[in-house]
Amino acid sequence: MSVISLVNQAVAWYAASAVLAFLFALRKPLSGAIAGIGGAVA
Repeated sequence: MSVISLVNQAVAWYAASAVLAFLFALRKPLSGAIAGIGGAVA
């Protein structure tokens, strides 16, 4: 059960990272804020 939970969490973090990277590429004015949030999470 815990292994499945860890895998699901890893997939969720990967998806979130992909979305942040996509927004980072599209919106330059928000790049600083997104990078700051990503750095805080990481």
